[in-house]
Amino acid sequence: YGTEQVSCAGKPCDELRSILSAEGRDSLKSPNLALALGIIPGMGQVYAGSALSGAASFLLNTVLIGSTIVGINRGEYGFALLTGFASTGIYLSSIYAGYESVRRFNETQESKVRANIRNIDIGFKLHQIAF
Repeated sequence: YGTEQVSCAGKPCDELRSILSAEGRDSLKSPNLALALGIIPGMGQVYAGSALSGAASFLLNTVLIGSTIVGINRGEYGFALLTGFASTGIYLSSIYAGYESVRRFNETQESKVRANIRNIDIGFKLHQIAF
């Protein structure tokens, strides 16, 4: 079951092979890698292709962490607590944002591949078939 080879020849098959080789799994990104890169604030977003969001996240985290350290050094513990909580929330959100950006990127890529496959001319369009 499932081990039979199916031969395919002709222009539609060539188009399908071209789509799958050019736009296949190689163009997808790893959500787990985005999570790992997210240890550095904004790097998961940069990996996903959102460089501006990643840079903003890095800058905001840097400012908040710096403010927390300044607050501690000056003995302003209320301020340090506030900025520390804010920085923790934004840091964790940044990690998730990188993961989510990669997930959305992959969905977009897969949708493009499906659309290209549906548009292969085989005498009728695949989207005209009711499933």
